[in-house]
Amino acid sequence: MKRPIPVFILLLAAGLLAGCKSEKERIAETAYGYVIATGNYQIDEAIPYASKETRENTLPFLKNVILPLTDTNFLNSNTPATATIDTVIIEDDTAWAAYTKITPLGTTYGILALIKEEGNWLVHAPLLQGPTEDQNDPVTDSTDNTVATLSMATEE
Repeated sequence: MKRPIPVFILLLAAGLLAGCKSEKERIAETAYGYVIATGNYQIDEAIPYASKETRENTLPFLKNVILPLTDTNFLNSNTPATATIDTVIIEDDTAWAAYTKITPLGTTYGILALIKEEGNWLVHAPLLQGPTEDQNDPVTDSTDNTVATLSMATEE
């Protein structure tokens, strides 16, 4: 005799499936949170969306060096920022999210890199450093194929 599946088990399974987000949705939410926080110059609010290296190096640099040097009138005239995540590409434990950020001063397009840390997708925006004396310049050295170029365009 067949036993019917209890209704509460079906409802529980349906609820769990409805609450599951796709990998791309989780990446888009992280990228969006980061773009909105940094786009509105609220650096501390970007921390939950940032990789360890970004939290330890990039965000403190933005908060403690760049923002204090930026004209307050400019900051006030360039907020609030809104954003959309346009495209997400995933390759293993790395992802890229293309975004559009709109501020009162214009529209900016960009690409964020994300990495998986402890199962969570986080924006990975390490500070770029120039080559040391014993390193080749990656921009002019054609033997270094580890450099990726991301372009950003601004419409006014």
